Amino acid sequence: MNSNCVILIHGLGRLKSSMTKLEKAFINADFDVVNWSYSSTKLNITDIAHKLHDVVKIHSETYNNVFFVTHSLGGIVVRRMMAIFNINNLDGIVMIAPPNNASAFAKWILKYPIIKTIMGPAGQELMGQKHIEKICAVPKSDVMVIAGTKSLSINNPNSWLSQSVLKKPHDGTVSVEETKLPNMEKFITVKASHTFIASNQDAIEEAVEFLKNKSIMCVTMDYVHVT
Repeated sequence: MNSNCVILIHGLGRLKSSMTKLEKAFINADFDVVNWSYSSTKLNITDIAHKLHDVVKIHSETYNNVFFVTHSLGGIVVRRMMAIFNINNLDGIVMIAPPNNASAFAKWILKYPIIKTIMGPAGQELMGQKHIEKICAVPKSDVMVIAGTKSLSINNPNSWLSQSVLKKPHDGTVSVEETKLPNMEKFITVKASHTFIASNQDAIEEAVEFLKNKSIMCVTMDYVHVT
């Protein structure tokens, strides 16, 4: 039985199909993969975090190591889950373009009522840094953050509007500074726009390498402990 499982968590308004390239890459790297889907525009972050925990609990009983790769909102959901269930650390997590310090663009665009309706409860929570700090835990270690720097893209409509809102460098939706956490083990940027950064080959290769190294470390630590 494979001892390593990675749970993929897509972003706001996306589907699990947006994580397909990541899924294939991790399968090729001998991970078992759960490409998890959730109602990102219908539920608030707390409700999504509870649903995620149900998935994590099931797979924690089967696998020695459960890792996470998230896109955008997905990283905030994991942090919220950690806070609710008093989880201090995870085996390893890669956050791709996470609004860890909220999103200035979200705050700007949510002044329009129609956008509030489209983004839903979870999306509306991304506009306040103090709110995120209040409801989310900060992982103490084993975290990699990947931020995008392609500020304008024809495939990211947000980027057409965000040029005067976000401080460069940014990915058209979230600035590089907004992605950072205090205890990051590794931080990199890739030339990609927010919408499709989870399909960026550089981001995928970095994510796989980081969690492969984590899985090796977990095996080594278990061996030392047993002996």
